[in-house]
Amino acid sequence: MGEGVREHQKRFIAFSALLAVLIMFSSGVGQGFTATEILFIEWGDGPNQLKICEPFIEYNPEDSSEFTITDCGGPGQAFVDKNENFYFTLYYFKGFKAFRSDGSLLFDYSEGTPGYNPEFYRNGVGQFYVDSLCRIYINGSFDYDYVAMVDTLGNLLAKLSPYGAGTGNRMVSLDRNSDDALLFRVRHGGQTMLYTYRNQQFIPGGCEWLAVDGNCYWVRKIGSSTIEFKKYGDRDSVGEVGWQEIVTRQYPLEMFNMGLLGVDDNMKIYLCIVFAETDEARVAVYDTLYQLETEIVLPSSPNRYDWATNPFVRHDGVVYEFRGTDNGMHIYRWVRE
Repeated sequence: MGEGVREHQKRFIAFSALLAVLIMFSSGVGQGFTATEILFIEWGDGPNQLKICEPFIEYNPEDSSEFTITDCGGPGQAFVDKNENFYFTLYYFKGFKAFRSDGSLLFDYSEGTPGYNPEFYRNGVGQFYVDSLCRIYINGSFDYDYVAMVDTLGNLLAKLSPYGAGTGNRMVSLDRNSDDALLFRVRHGGQTMLYTYRNQQFIPGGCEWLAVDGNCYWVRKIGSSTIEFKKYGDRDSVGEVGWQEIVTRQYPLEMFNMGLLGVDDNMKIYLCIVFAETDEARVAVYDTLYQLETEIVLPSSPNRYDWATNPFVRHDGVVYEFRGTDNGMHIYRWVRE
């Protein structure tokens, strides 16, 4: 071929795992929102840094002029708790770290560190969640029959499972819903069963996003420019859906991919939308009538790492942007004006 071919890899996991879109963010624009940079974290191996690896270059053994550059990864899932502490998975390094709002290290539970506990996870964190009491729920990548509930001091508080730890019913996924509600998907008797965990109780049934109004929300992309919104009653234990409200809306641009970021306490729906041609991303906010209310535009800004962590929406409607640059991660807080 005579020249290198760059693989722009884009990972997109919606609903069952918080989204990980491999895009780069630059200066953003949000009608009705203002952004403030609140923290910068350098790349590196130090306590107050985030570890990242350089893209891997693989040459064709038959023609050294042909090569492929593959992105090996940086921070994956991110979470922001009520105290504005920042939590990150480092899946490539089997890492899990958190930082206070001033940038100091809150904890490091990464494999190979003194804070690591194999009862928390092995082979990387699958998904995690932090509740309003700053208790952390860790799903250990299908290796466990429980979800570990831990604190920021390294203590294992509980092993959570609707069937009990030690029964061999594997945890498939752990998904965030509204504040202090979690969706457990558990492999039991050859079926994947759904349970909602709330108020220290497992309730049979569950959905993609259980909002504070008690209803479930689900969103999908149809074709390249249609968005389908579905609002329905909670699923039963085997996933059967009761009543439904289904509305479709045309999006003004062609989308490459789209996923639900969350529904806030005011029932605003937040979507992450990605565009193939420009790698631009937008956080689109829809109102209770499924009308596009406003957007935060996050243009592309390529750098040598070529990855990004998806925006995070807190239950009060504050949006956090994680902007990767060559020297580190810039964290921006977007709030309504």
